[in-house]
Order: sequence, then structure tokens, then C-alpha cells
Amino acid sequence: MTDESIAAQKEILLQLELHWVQRARANWLKHGDRNTSFFHQFRSSRKKRNLVKGLVDEQGVRHEDMETMGVMVKEYFSTLFTREVLEIDDGILTDVERRVTPDMNQLLLAPFTREDVKKALFSIGDLKALGPDGLHAIFFKCFWGLLEDDLVDEVLGVV
Repeated sequence: MTDESIAAQKEILLQLELHWVQRARANWLKHGDRNTSFFHQFRSSRKKRNLVKGLVDEQGVRHEDMETMGVMVKEYFSTLFTREVLEIDDGILTDVERRVTPDMNQLLLAPFTREDVKKALFSIGDLKALGPDGLHAIFFKCFWGLLEDDLVDEVLGVV
């Protein structure tokens, strides 16, 4: 096989994968938001997977009653977010070994470059990180030549 035929096969596979992703999305848009058995089945399976069946209290006793678990969660977060630190011990940080050198810190504080934006985009999985516009990373990768300037300017404008 030549490099051209391999590249053509990869392009065909990429287009086929994109087709199936778009088809699944269309199916969800068509059936997912309606009051259909498809939607209820999807919701029911998700509810079963996310259900908390029990909690263990501070004494090690397991509770499965929803009312008791609700009280436990409320008390836990009330305590967590209302606790005050009366005195800050500055000596704690003396025991922490420094790992970031001044050179590393300078590099971390440097402004982002156009190359950083490109590296970040191309490190995202093709069908991961669906953006707020509903587009996958593969869209931006495929049309990088057309979108590069606007996309980089937008990203660097936010930072």
C-alpha cells in the first residue's frame, strides 16, 4: 500500500465515524426529548446507576433510609462549610518540599502562544469535549486551516 492509499483509507474511516456520531446525535434529538419509551429507558438506566443505596455514619453504622441519609448529607455539608479555622499555622508550609524551581515558575507564568493553543486542541480526543456550540474537537481539527486565526484569537482573548 502506498502512503496515499493509507491516507485515503484513514480519511474514509474518519468520515464514517463522524457519520455514525452525527446519526446517533440526530436519533437523540429526534427521540430523546420526547416522552417516548426510548427516553424513559435511558433515564431509568441512568437513575439506577446514580442511585446512592446507603451511607456510613461516623460510628461506622450503615444507613439505607432515604430520610436518614438526607439528614446525614445535610449535616456533613453544614459542618464542612461552617467550620472556621481559628489560627493559621505558618509552620505547615516549612515541611512541604518545594518542587517548582524559579525557572519552572517562569515557564508556568509565561503567556500562552499560538502553538500552545494548537497543541491543546490537537491533544483532545476527536469525539471528546463537546463544545457549547455542539461541535466536537474533530471539526476544529479538520478545518484548522480555515479556522486557525479566528480560533486562536478567540482563545487567547479569553486568557
